[in-house]
Amino acid sequence: RRDASIEVTESVVICPDLTGDGVIGAADLIALNLQFGCDSNCEGDFNLDGVVDVSDYMIFLAYFGQFCN
Repeated sequence: RRDASIEVTESVVICPDLTGDGVIGAADLIALNLQFGCDSNCEGDFNLDGVVDVSDYMIFLAYFGQFCN
C-alpha cells in the first residue's frame, strides 16, 4: 500500500474562482480542466509553481462550493 502525500513548501491563498462569479463551482471546474497542463501565465496555477497540475486540482477541491470575497 502506498500513501499519497503532498509536500507544502509555502502557503499561498488564492480564491480559485476562475469565472469571477464569486462562487467556486462546476463552471470553474470546466475552466480549470481547459487549463490542465498550462505552463505560462495560467489563472489555474493556484499554488504558483508554474504549471496547472494535480496539486492545483487539490487546492480547487478544498474550496469547491465556497464563496470568494
